Amino acid sequence: MMFFRDYFGAAKTVRIYKKWGSASVDVAKKNPYRLCNEIDGIGFERADALAVGIGMQNDNFDRIMSGIYYVLQRNSGQNGHICLPRKKLCESASALLGVDSEICDKGISELLRVERLKYLLDDEGGQLVYTKYDFDDEKYIAQKLVMLDKVCASVDLRDIDRFIDGEEERQGLSYASLKKEAIRDALRYGVMILTGGPGTGKTTVVKALLSIYNSIGHKVVLAAPTGRAAKRMSEVTGMEAKTIHRLLEVEWGEGDRQIFTRNLENPLEADAVIVDELSMVDTHLFACLLNA
Repeated sequence: MMFFRDYFGAAKTVRIYKKWGSASVDVAKKNPYRLCNEIDGIGFERADALAVGIGMQNDNFDRIMSGIYYVLQRNSGQNGHICLPRKKLCESASALLGVDSEICDKGISELLRVERLKYLLDDEGGQLVYTKYDFDDEKYIAQKLVMLDKVCASVDLRDIDRFIDGEEERQGLSYASLKKEAIRDALRYGVMILTGGPGTGKTTVVKALLSIYNSIGHKVVLAAPTGRAAKRMSEVTGMEAKTIHRLLEVEWGEGDRQIFTRNLENPLEADAVIVDELSMVDTHLFACLLNA
């Protein structure tokens, strides 16, 4: 407690002690950056302050690698980019750490070697560098969307126009051609993305889908990323909508880690899932939703 008191509060110090016990001070002195790599709730900047406090040099290789990883995490959290071109990552890490970009490039190579980072090649052969977690989430999302689109079409194509005609008759209206196309695509394919500005008819399409799915006995669940968006969705559809976290039955593990009860082994009990405001959903949450 005495050693860590200038850098962390009591709760974080207890977490450190639970991790390494009586070796905690020795571990932190040898490599302070293990704190941000292995202890929930301790960021790079706090670990870096401790490193400065014990006299660690700017070009220490553990510092370089942790700083590179921090740049990617910060870029994802603040700017929404889950990868960076290798050259730009080098430049950003160099500016943050106050070291030459050459040593940052060596740090990236080492992180790629131990698979804490991964990369894809862009159209010109350059590396787009990800954290392992963001890379794995993005790859899973792509694979799962392709799979859903191939195997989960829910309505026989021959019936779709009949359903739409019946819905028009029930509602006493005639859908515009683009709305009909959206309804057909949602019924025909396993995945459909509906986009448009305010007043373009997204809610009309969703209402039509809910009515059609209900008429054929399909169970539908509605979700949105925030409580406000879920409440609005409920109001316009007349059906309960949940936040994605609530839909996935979130629980909180050690260090406030999110654990979703709904997953591949315990999937959502629904024939169709409609999610509003999907552009607000981050990569990891979307991967968890698709997993369920």
